[in-house]
Amino acid sequence: MAARAKINRTTRKTTSRKSTKVKTVEVAKVEEASTKSISGLRYLALFLVILGIALILFKYRGILVAATVNGEPVLRFTVIKELEKQGGNQALEALVAEKLVYQEAKKQNINVDDNEINDQIKRMEEAISGQGQNLDTLLSAQGLTRDDLARRIKAQLLSEKLLGDKLAVKPEEIDDYIKSNQDTFDQSLSQEEIKKQVEEYLKQSKFNTEFNPWLDGLKTSAKIQYLVNY
Repeated sequence: MAARAKINRTTRKTTSRKSTKVKTVEVAKVEEASTKSISGLRYLALFLVILGIALILFKYRGILVAATVNGEPVLRFTVIKELEKQGGNQALEALVAEKLVYQEAKKQNINVDDNEINDQIKRMEEAISGQGQNLDTLLSAQGLTRDDLARRIKAQLLSEKLLGDKLAVKPEEIDDYIKSNQDTFDQSLSQEEIKKQVEEYLKQSKFNTEFNPWLDGLKTSAKIQYLVNY
């Protein structure tokens, strides 16, 4: 009996070890399959990310590439560098001036509303149309958009308001100019229309005279750090 019990215990231990070994192998296989599955998902996710980036680059390739010549790209960065060489300093100074005007207007609580800007654009468009041309075509030829034009007109109007009385045109100045240039006006225009044109012309002349010294004053008092030299 004792011998049989011993054999039974030995048999149960052997069976238990075999069962444990089988379970361990099965768990290992499950873990391996799970690892492979996770690894596969990671590769799939990586592939989808790369594919997404490739599609975005293709869709917006114009952001990076300006043109291709027999399959070889001309990068926009190259174009920008070339433009900077040709007129980078002028463009930078114009943007600095614009920034100074906006800052000074904000300081003095001077604003320009959209109606003022739209009126200016409308008048420009009418004048250009009267010459048989199209505003959008002219802007496109200069690489500009209507938003660019609106921004520049806003800076101009703010500057005029900031200069204030320096741009005031007296009635006698208008009369004197008309007398001196009587033959240059369109005779189909009324006297009031001529006076209006002359007033605008004289105001613009004064602006051209007063703006640069005034801007130089703003530059002197401002902290301007140039990080790029052209």
